[in-house]
Amino acid sequence: MEAPAELYVRARAAFADHREPVSRAMMPMLSMAGATGVAVIRQMWKQENAPSIRRWVVEAAGAGSGRWVRPLLRQALADPAMTVRLHAILVIGQRRDHVLAAEALPLAGDGSGGIRTNCLAMLADLKPTGWRTAVEAGLVDAKPYVRAQSQKILAKNEHSRA
Repeated sequence: MEAPAELYVRARAAFADHREPVSRAMMPMLSMAGATGVAVIRQMWKQENAPSIRRWVVEAAGAGSGRWVRPLLRQALADPAMTVRLHAILVIGQRRDHVLAAEALPLAGDGSGGIRTNCLAMLADLKPTGWRTAVEAGLVDAKPYVRAQSQKILAKNEHSRA
C-alpha cells in the first residue's frame, strides 16, 4: 500500500488533470487504499481550494462509506464553486441519500440555472418532502431550460404528491 503522502500526490495530480477518465480512474485506487484513501480524501477536502480538484474529491467521497461522507457532502452543497455543488447533487442522487436530498432543496433556487436543473432532477427522483413545491417554482424560472425541466418532471409525476 502507498504511503499517504504518495497517494495524496497521485490523487491530486489525477484530480487536477482536465481529462475526466484520468480523474475517474483514481476513484477505485482511493477506495482500494481503505483507511489511507479515506484520509487522503478528507485531507484533500480540507486543503485543496481549486474547484477543479474539489469536485473530484466530492466524487471520491461519494464512492466511500462511513460517517465522514455525509458531512463532507453537506459542506459541498454550500461550496461557493458551482462545479462542486453540481458534483454534490449528482453524488447525492447516485447514493440515493434521501436525507441530503432534503437538505439540497434550497439549491433548487441556486443562482446557477445548471444547478437548479440538476437539483430538480435529483429531487424528483428521490422525492424528499417539498420536492413538488421546488419543481413547481421552476415553472416560472427565468431560464427556459429550467422551466422545461420542471414541466417534464411534473408531466412524468402528475400523480405523485408531496
